[in-house]
Amino acid sequence: MMNFNLTKHMKKLTAVGKKQLIKNLISPDIVKAEALLNKSEELYISNQDIKDLGIKGFKRLIDLFKTNKSLVYLDLQNTKLDDLHFKMLAEALKENKSISLLNLAYNNISEVGIEVLAEIFKSNSCIQSVDISRNR
Repeated sequence: MMNFNLTKHMKKLTAVGKKQLIKNLISPDIVKAEALLNKSEELYISNQDIKDLGIKGFKRLIDLFKTNKSLVYLDLQNTKLDDLHFKMLAEALKENKSISLLNLAYNNISEVGIEVLAEIFKSNSCIQSVDISRNR
């Protein structure tokens, strides 16, 4: 379970900022999306955000994680992520060196996805805490 006290003082995207991020990922205006993401230390993505993004927008967001240096806390709780989404995320997490707290609770990640997560820890020592409770 994550220690949410750690995220208390982090810079968050406002609701308007997150809406703009999603819009820029759909459009796609990657430069603007990247600029917004680089201003934030934590990001909460909802199930509706995932639906709005679609698979292409989700992939664009995930690709931004590869080089992002500001994001520390990523919350993808209850977004109905499945193994396909998670495999895309896993590839980005192998390269990301800033995300240390990850919430993946209440999704549809199978044992295969959890095994992929275990592999990430071999190449990414930055991740300190992951919540994978209530997955299938």
